[in-house]
Amino acid sequence: MAGMKARLLARVAAVLAAAAAAALLAAAVGACDNPVFLAVVRLTAAMQPPDSTYWVKTYGGASYDTGNKLLSTADGGFVLAGTTRSFGSGLGDIWLLKFGADAGLVWQYAYGTLDDESFGDLCLAPDGGYVLVGNTSTASEYLGWAMKVDSSGAVSWSKRFPGLLAGGDYSSFRGVEPLSGGGFLVTGAQQFDDSGTIHNDMWLLKLDSSGNSVGQWRLDDGLFGSESGYDAIPTTDGGVAIAGSIIGGAVPASRIWVVKLSSSMAISWQEYLANADSENATSIQQTADGGFAVFGRTRYPSATRYDDIWINKLTGAGSLSWSRAYGSVAQDNPGSLFAVSGGYVMSGRFQSASDGSGGDGIIVAVDEGGAVLWQKTCGGNLRDSLNLIPWGGGFLGSGVTGYVVATPPTTGDLWLLKLDPTAGPSYASASLSLGQTGAATSVDTTGSVPTATTGIIATTAIAAVDAPATRVTTIAAVAQLYP
Repeated sequence: MAGMKARLLARVAAVLAAAAAAALLAAAVGACDNPVFLAVVRLTAAMQPPDSTYWVKTYGGASYDTGNKLLSTADGGFVLAGTTRSFGSGLGDIWLLKFGADAGLVWQYAYGTLDDESFGDLCLAPDGGYVLVGNTSTASEYLGWAMKVDSSGAVSWSKRFPGLLAGGDYSSFRGVEPLSGGGFLVTGAQQFDDSGTIHNDMWLLKLDSSGNSVGQWRLDDGLFGSESGYDAIPTTDGGVAIAGSIIGGAVPASRIWVVKLSSSMAISWQEYLANADSENATSIQQTADGGFAVFGRTRYPSATRYDDIWINKLTGAGSLSWSRAYGSVAQDNPGSLFAVSGGYVMSGRFQSASDGSGGDGIIVAVDEGGAVLWQKTCGGNLRDSLNLIPWGGGFLGSGVTGYVVATPPTTGDLWLLKLDPTAGPSYASASLSLGQTGAATSVDTTGSVPTATTGIIATTAIAAVDAPATRVTTIAAVAQLYP
């Protein structure tokens, strides 16, 4: 009897201790402006029982499904968009899932046609709806597609933007951002014929709230290379900053091209960013000091490094402040980057030399100069990727898990992760690991190419075509991997 009483008292004491530790963490996070860099209150999650506050789930079907973009919503929940090849009307559809403040799934829809659609980007609309951009393709054309849905997921409008060249129509959309005066900023690429030379140019469009084009511009490097815009943002001076890539012409390998436009859409400055063999940009954001952080990938033609996640920090005038790469001897790819007080948090895919699974998701916190503060990995037995936003006092991650490389892809599920402020909890099993210390190394990189850029900008006037999209309710199978 005495032994039973002692065990009961010990169990109560353990529960009270765990509750007290949780209260301490909550109080400290609430009092700290930057929980990402909070070190003094880190708990050793391996010593705690599984906490249902943090979890990992997958959503998917019989084929390939992914969640590429997360945004928090005004109701305290979040929205997640990607591509599905398991559900919908055609070969591939854009997939949109809405979650409430409790992370419960509110609704999920696939949008597309009988052809093949892929997701590009997502932004919030002022009326509580969502604007999605991507691409729709057939055997003879590949076109940019923009669509607005309301807060319940019903389609408000859907537009295609045809190419200019007969027999080979090409345009693509990669990014979309809301504009403070109303409407949306869309970036991508369009194919043009310049004196018999057919090539792609960066393409920038301003759409009104109904999806009508109210301004279009093409950006050409002037050297007959092929350019594509990956992200464009409105800037605090009323202008626009664009990050994309150039390949061909006078540039034999892919280089990042950053262009700053004034409020009158004239070029203020432009910069090539290059380091090794091949580079591309995935996003650009304006920083608190008025400069810009350009996020993307750099590739090394050597045995010591291969693909690395890459950050270039520019001043407001376009000069390079610093440039650093993060990765391994294998293939590492960028996911997302956001600024926090005192630095940045990035995510992506990391593959060590001994990892035969294809890589895990990685989260890396760096200071304002790019030095690594801490890093964590999470993943399963096959290839995983990770995008990240701050949410719910910690992090919310998404991407694809269980992916096997194929064209087109046929396996992989969307995964969704709720992580604590240190990218934990720490957990490891035969099929899943969370919160494990990462092994990515960082190196200073060249960043800038001294060759003068000669890009030009010109207006275009390509009319949109209404493109009715079918909305299909999806019923993804849900599996909880942790706890």
